[in-house]
Amino acid sequence: LNEQLVKVRYSLRNAKSEIIGKEMIVERKVSAMSTIWLDKVDCSEASLYEDHVHFACEQDGVVISEGTAIFTMPKFYRYEQPELSWRMDGADIIITAEAYAKSVEILNENEDLVLTDNYFDMEAGEKRVSIISGSLKGLRLRSVYDIR
Repeated sequence: LNEQLVKVRYSLRNAKSEIIGKEMIVERKVSAMSTIWLDKVDCSEASLYEDHVHFACEQDGVVISEGTAIFTMPKFYRYEQPELSWRMDGADIIITAEAYAKSVEILNENEDLVLTDNYFDMEAGEKRVSIISGSLKGLRLRSVYDIR
């Protein structure tokens, strides 16, 4: 309920998660219980079927919110095979993707796994989620690439 200083990063990227052009970084103070608009960005050079925008809001160097936006319906986007995989690190699951992955879903055999985040978009690289409850038996990952 206090004014917050945040940094927003956003970039145009291709299906391999490579940044096209340059990443934009904006730092702003946000009043309590409010929102702000950032300047509009021209993405006319973007490919409708192969590019997307990635955005992240950081506070004190920690990402507190992030997401992506594509320019077409998910079934028409030309995804690369993200080759999703996972490994354990203590009580956390580390998800790895080799390319942009839209709507990553983490499920177990009984579909009763509760995580800090079990449905998200991610760029190539790693994302860490913590287990709140449930078993890892039959753990599987999928994204829009797998169901289109």
